[in-house]
Amino acid sequence: MNTILRVLAELVLRLFRSIDLPLLAALLALMGIGLATLYSASNESTRMLATQGAYFGIGLGMLWLASRLPAHVLKQFTPAVYVGSLLPLVLVLFVGSGKYGNHWINLGVFNFQPSELAKLTLPMMLAWHLDRHRLPPTPSVLPMALLIIALPVGLILLQKDLGTAVLVLGSEIGEKLFEGLDPLGKEVTIRGLPYRVIGVAERRGTLFGISLDKFAV
Repeated sequence: MNTILRVLAELVLRLFRSIDLPLLAALLALMGIGLATLYSASNESTRMLATQGAYFGIGLGMLWLASRLPAHVLKQFTPAVYVGSLLPLVLVLFVGSGKYGNHWINLGVFNFQPSELAKLTLPMMLAWHLDRHRLPPTPSVLPMALLIIALPVGLILLQKDLGTAVLVLGSEIGEKLFEGLDPLGKEVTIRGLPYRVIGVAERRGTLFGISLDKFAV
């Protein structure tokens, strides 16, 4: 038993020795803030909180696995990974779904957003290309670099909607606009721009005769 515990302790110590603890702490802090925001904006939905927390856990695990790969292996497979990330960006134009644009591919277990994958593969491919040439890059290197950027960006621009801005309404504004209906997820237009409601603040009352519930942020 002591031998097993000693082996496990050595594995844990080896794991933490290879992790950038300040970076991990910053990531966990951002995740905590995100979960707190989601919990508040979703009317304290524990189901959504647990689901997002599970996604965070999976993401951390995948991040750790990726960090175990040697740099030369990542460099070797970068072009293939980049091309592979373009395929779902093309596919989502035909089979994509989403309330505010064709951004998601339904995989049954979860919805996949191809543009999120491109956020990783685009800088990887750009670094791969620039690394093959002497820095600073000469003008002859830039056309290919621009093409590497233009392909995923152009495919994303072909989607219906690049995203709708979000806002939180004061309770009085929410009642006047939606008259008893649940405003979450609804769309409102302010000065010609569309916004999606992600939350309604609790009633605050008045201060010196001025309503504190008439706002949209």
